[in-house]
Amino acid sequence: MVGVNVFAADTDAEAKRLFTSLQQVFLNLMLNAMQHMGNRPEKRRVVRVTTTSTLVDDTHFVQIRFSDSGPGIHHKLWEKVFELGFTTREDGSGLGLYIARSLVESIHGSITIEDSLMELGTTFLVQLPALAATLPGLGVTL
Repeated sequence: MVGVNVFAADTDAEAKRLFTSLQQVFLNLMLNAMQHMGNRPEKRRVVRVTTTSTLVDDTHFVQIRFSDSGPGIHHKLWEKVFELGFTTREDGSGLGLYIARSLVESIHGSITIEDSLMELGTTFLVQLPALAATLPGLGVTL
């Protein structure tokens, strides 16, 4: 079982909206990874979340990478997986990654597939402007 808690302490409504959006994005990415690793032996099911920061054109960004050991995504599908209704799972809705991208873009960030190797796994990169990612009270626990 995975839980994602994003909390805001004594912040305004806009900050709470941001935290709720980030919580939904992180949960969608984690669930997506776990669902696609379901056929893997338990010892090979790995989801790694890492954070870094970078400077692009005088703007500081927080980068959050979600890497899994799932089946990988063919490079021809790297953009298609974010389309509304697209799924590769029989019981999938095609909503999770679409919602994640919509929420990240609503706070002026981006979400992409940074890397994916067939049968070895995929890395999603969430990039957020540092100002949005460091509002007072932001805490994330996985």
